[in-house]
Amino acid sequence: MASVLLVDGYNVIGNWEDLSALKSVSLEEARAKLCGILIRYLKFRWDRIIVVFDAYRVSGGKEKDPGDAPFAVIFSDEGETADVVIERLTAQLVAAGNVVEVATSDALEQSLVLRLGATRISSRELRLQLGEMDRQLSEANSGDRGRRMVLDIHLDQKTREVLERWRRKS
Repeated sequence: MASVLLVDGYNVIGNWEDLSALKSVSLEEARAKLCGILIRYLKFRWDRIIVVFDAYRVSGGKEKDPGDAPFAVIFSDEGETADVVIERLTAQLVAAGNVVEVATSDALEQSLVLRLGATRISSRELRLQLGEMDRQLSEANSGDRGRRMVLDIHLDQKTREVLERWRRKS
């Protein structure tokens, strides 16, 4: 049984002040920064993290199967919202025996995933949990921030390049 965090990407970006401000400059950078933040905590609490973004207005957009990747970023199909994808993935993952947590501040979406057997966490609560994990990691590493966990990340090339640029800046 695996623990999976499903993240409503644009909802989280819109609810975290720093990411919301970055979104007004570059949506790609905001997506990459969110992914960079989440990747740091993979395996600290979750076995898998899947970040879902809306692409319903993207002509020809096709959702990609996240497979069994430990970290995946997926976009919804053209004409489909991230909520629909999150609901479908939640149902599939719960049916397969996984423990699923959905991060969104959308109250309707929170109610729906609860009915599907997942737990929910607001964007704000997720940020607080990550801050607590960061504190614990800092204590465990005695302040050594030089180490970087290397993961086999399954991202599209453009997102990978943006994420790598963001990592070099920080």
